[in-house]
Amino acid sequence: MGKTAISEFLYNQSAENIFSERLSFKNFPFNLLYSLENNNYTSPNQYITIWKYLIYNAICKMMAKNNSLDSKLLNALNKVYSSQPIKALNKLVPRWTASGFGAEILGCGANIDGINKNIDNITWAEKADIFEDVIEQYADDSYYYILIDELDEDYRDFEDESQRKTYIYLLTSLFKAVQNIKAYFKDSTIKIRPIVFLRSDIYAFLKDSDKNKWSEYILNLTWTPEKLYEMLCYRLTVSSQGKYSKENIWKQVFPHKFVYMGNQGHNRMLTFDYITRSTHWRPRDYIHYISQCSKIALQKGNTRAIIMSIISLSPSGYCL
Repeated sequence: MGKTAISEFLYNQSAENIFSERLSFKNFPFNLLYSLENNNYTSPNQYITIWKYLIYNAICKMMAKNNSLDSKLLNALNKVYSSQPIKALNKLVPRWTASGFGAEILGCGANIDGINKNIDNITWAEKADIFEDVIEQYADDSYYYILIDELDEDYRDFEDESQRKTYIYLLTSLFKAVQNIKAYFKDSTIKIRPIVFLRSDIYAFLKDSDKNKWSEYILNLTWTPEKLYEMLCYRLTVSSQGKYSKENIWKQVFPHKFVYMGNQGHNRMLTFDYITRSTHWRPRDYIHYISQCSKIALQKGNTRAIIMSIISLSPSGYCL
């Protein structure tokens, strides 16, 4: 499975003591996060607080679904959070960081007594500590998965070095925030599981003195041709709704074993290898490529299989 497939698997776990929430940053305006730095910290730590705050909000949102928790807390949480899954994070972040947000929850936290302010004037950075206290005080031993994905949406050709550094600082702060949360709840029965999904080439750019400590929590997904082929056959089998098995699905979809190339087709390449050179060795690229081939096949009236001439057309978006 790719990282997105793993995220989907964890998100769809169903049990009374398992809760999951997804923080997807697909099409997210990252400038919004860049503006939420904590100036009490120097680079690259200035975004640790906002990451902890977002994660704690996701946990509180999940706790609202846990009917075994304190009724007073549940009443407060359900006034603040919708029971619907998070779909528009770009709209939620401004709401979560607005003044006055979560006043009902703040009243449940022991640390509120230490802040000599009107609740409406407490900053989101101060709320992060209070939410942490609420979680520690009320959460049970259920599993709370926070799935953080699509972080590569803002990874691009940056206009200048300053923009690139800010993006790297933001991601570095995320890993440090996760490290801090795991350390804080280390001796607790509360099973908080923040999981970050990130491309390895982006992770390589992160520089921090604590980076070596993160390695024990990292799972590297290494794709070999064999694993990719097996994954594609599995996905195609599922799509066939049981009509074909994993063992014969590939030759059913691609009846031609080879794609012939060059002058008068003297050169040939296995169909899978031909598709591979048109992708970046990422599962989603293979799936997208095959989907494009399928669309072309349907347009040409081929409803059963993707023939060689369609594969060699190179669907739009790919360069051979």
